[in-house]
Amino acid sequence: MVDNTQMLQPTVRLRPDWDIGYLCAIGVIALFLCISFVVYGMSGVPIMWNALLALGYGVLVLTAAVVMVVGGGGMAALPYFLIGTAIFFGFGTYISVNEVASSLYFTEGQQIQLLPKVNLVNALAIFCATLAAGVFVFRRERGSGDTGDVEDKLVVLLPYFNFVLVGAACVVFVEWYTFPRLTDKNLASVMTVVEILPAFALFLGGAVWQKLAQFHRVALLLTIVLVAAEGLLSARKVTVIMPFLSFALGLWVGERHRLAAVFTACFGVALYVAFLSSAVAHIRSHTLFDPSLNTVEERVQIFSDVITSLDDRNIDVISQPLLARFSPTQFSAHFISSYDNNFRGDSLDNALVVLVPRILWPEKPIINPGKHFDSVWRDIDFFTSLAIGFPAEAYWNQGWFGVIVVSTYIGLMCGWFSWKWFQFRRYGWVHGGIFVMSPLIVKSALWVETNIVGSYIGGWVKFALAVLAIDCLIRAVKFLSARVQDSLDQQRPMEIAPRLPENS
Repeated sequence: MVDNTQMLQPTVRLRPDWDIGYLCAIGVIALFLCISFVVYGMSGVPIMWNALLALGYGVLVLTAAVVMVVGGGGMAALPYFLIGTAIFFGFGTYISVNEVASSLYFTEGQQIQLLPKVNLVNALAIFCATLAAGVFVFRRERGSGDTGDVEDKLVVLLPYFNFVLVGAACVVFVEWYTFPRLTDKNLASVMTVVEILPAFALFLGGAVWQKLAQFHRVALLLTIVLVAAEGLLSARKVTVIMPFLSFALGLWVGERHRLAAVFTACFGVALYVAFLSSAVAHIRSHTLFDPSLNTVEERVQIFSDVITSLDDRNIDVISQPLLARFSPTQFSAHFISSYDNNFRGDSLDNALVVLVPRILWPEKPIINPGKHFDSVWRDIDFFTSLAIGFPAEAYWNQGWFGVIVVSTYIGLMCGWFSWKWFQFRRYGWVHGGIFVMSPLIVKSALWVETNIVGSYIGGWVKFALAVLAIDCLIRAVKFLSARVQDSLDQQRPMEIAPRLPENS
């Protein structure tokens, strides 16, 4: 007689889990911090030890972050922040040592002396940020709602998708019409609020792609082309790849086209590494390039000149290492060393200034940290977007204390954005603000080499306020809709049976 008891027992399936991924990430970062501290206290450590230490951290924390993303954190900020640290502070440090001609940017003597300190500063910053995020990570409610179907929550937006497309089209039109940049400060303030619309349209369109009409699909693809083209002519690399990443994130969240999502994201990254990282630098250095005065026709001519003269410009791995773009290590080392040599930074002095809306302070100074960093790095004074990584910038301003304070703030914000994502997955559109803003939040969390004041303070505070404002707007609309519906129900006349004739 066949025993069927084993067949009746439920099969245990291993599924990625957010909490397991987070705990693994904490363990990896703690190990990275401890080993970095030991190596920093030693002398004569081979350069490759430090490079392999950073590489090992990058591989392990990237694995933990992927577990967090697949385990319910599709658009939660924290795992993307960890992926960013793996790319820039893990693989980037390894690249700074092993990339061809790296000694031109980061000499062997500098590597021996400064790499252990760079690893230690990065490790402490990542540990403080990830640990602080746990305040919100462990606050979320557990249950099956964490991994609910997001698509069901998005169907309600389909009737309004035309309005989203029209809003995105208006933003794209204004950007092209005012090319190369807005001169009206009030309009610029408005645009900082509505600039999310193209990214949101692509994100939402990717999430509900299988339910869209052919016209909507063509409109989304045209939006990708127009936004990427404007970013290319503006010589802004991130703007070029942002539409591809937004669309890829939408496809991923929709859960039905994840292979296409991976392909689209890889295409955006490959475009950045293989073309933009070299071409944009030469566009900016063109003799005709003017960041505030060029017309579209002039930028097209500049772009044409760069494309037709790539061979003459000798863009190769020697003069412009492709992977070196993902390595801020040499810059981090320089600014960390500057603080140690009593040349303290002042880039955080505008931390409160950046929070004042320009509409309230029209004469607010324009803050360009990249230009400030490059003036310290190379003593030059022109348009640039140099970034040194938030750990090094925090250390350059306030030493170890600055690293702890700034990283803790970043971690709390990352944790709050992640918690809001899980609230959206569980409770739906009463927490819809995080869904609307998630493309910009994820992009900002991923790009950890960016500056602190402009991105993490000005940018993230603006994102948080926008999330809360959208939440309040959605709840107000739902409340008013419910009140109107109740009022209509109360005013509806009662059905009265027809009166029969008296002689019947």
